[in-house]
Amino acid sequence: MGSATVETPDEVSETAEPTRGVMFPYQCVPGGRGTITDALEWHPRSLEGAYRTYVLSYQSTPSYQVYLFVDTTDGVAEIHRGDGNDDGPFEVGADVSVGRIHGSPSGTKRSFVTVDLEDVTDHSVDSSM
Repeated sequence: MGSATVETPDEVSETAEPTRGVMFPYQCVPGGRGTITDALEWHPRSLEGAYRTYVLSYQSTPSYQVYLFVDTTDGVAEIHRGDGNDDGPFEVGADVSVGRIHGSPSGTKRSFVTVDLEDVTDHSVDSSM
């Protein structure tokens, strides 16, 4: 008979809150995965507040690109282009999973839906090269 050893980390980390974003309802695919292809300085006037706009290309239909708006009032949603000069929830090129819908942001008259977003980019480095 063999025995197995299970290693556990010294500290148990709490599950982080998912990033929340806003999308047009017709562009939202819950459970869909996509890649952030660009970050823009624009957002619609009907969406009140400070938002960073990302362009998301769904992996199942890469030609279908949608707008993803992330609130910047907390200061963490600045454009992140991977050059080390900025912080933000997503980097251009990141893979993102769209999660649950949480209704419409207040004051938008159902023009948008709020969704959970998770960065699912594989950050591991292949050392075999």
